[in-house]
Amino acid sequence: MKTKTRKCLMLIVVLGLVFMVSGGCTLTEIKEASFTITSWDQEHYEYFEEWGLVEVYYQVTNTGNVDIDYYEVYFTVTCEDGSKYYDWTNGLNVRAGKTYSDYTYINTAGKKATSVKITDKKVDYHPSGCF
Repeated sequence: MKTKTRKCLMLIVVLGLVFMVSGGCTLTEIKEASFTITSWDQEHYEYFEEWGLVEVYYQVTNTGNVDIDYYEVYFTVTCEDGSKYYDWTNGLNVRAGKTYSDYTYINTAGKKATSVKITDKKVDYHPSGCF
């Protein structure tokens, strides 16, 4: 009886390992992403004598091992007069190991922007439910 129990237990362990190695499950789910500003631009309107919206192009790269269902990225724009403007945008569905490019607009109330930085990020996913 003990031999059958050991064989059954060993079979369960082996099948579990095969399932995990084949991609059916991961022991540690890592939800990480890197965000990069690829470029930004701002038009100047001579007629109005003011600056337009800041157009920010960015990339999000899923550096984790699970798909990102939802993300938020927060920006800070610093203007020539030292004032700062804050805004954020969001996105969906970035597969593990993939990069997604997008853009957003930030209002600086007609002031000239001198820099744009990413100041925060949030990523969310639904666990695989392996256990």
